[in-house]
Amino acid sequence: MVAAGEKDKTETSILLALESDEALKCELSLVALARIWRIEDVTKDNRLSTTFDGVSVYPIPAALYLVKNLLQYYIFAYVDAPGY
Repeated sequence: MVAAGEKDKTETSILLALESDEALKCELSLVALARIWRIEDVTKDNRLSTTFDGVSVYPIPAALYLVKNLLQYYIFAYVDAPGY
């Protein structure tokens, strides 16, 4: 469990864990895409293109996912494993 004096340190590490997790997923996706482009070359089927309307809905599930993760880390900091 986290000691009372280490509360700020824990909150910072929670945010860092979430940010590094998302950065790692993004990096792995870009590596996979670059590999496909290297093998197949850039074609009409694998080219990256989008519109603002198509991308404007992405922040909604991303925000919900972020809130869920923050709540989960908050719960893990204050609840024993058998109690969860």
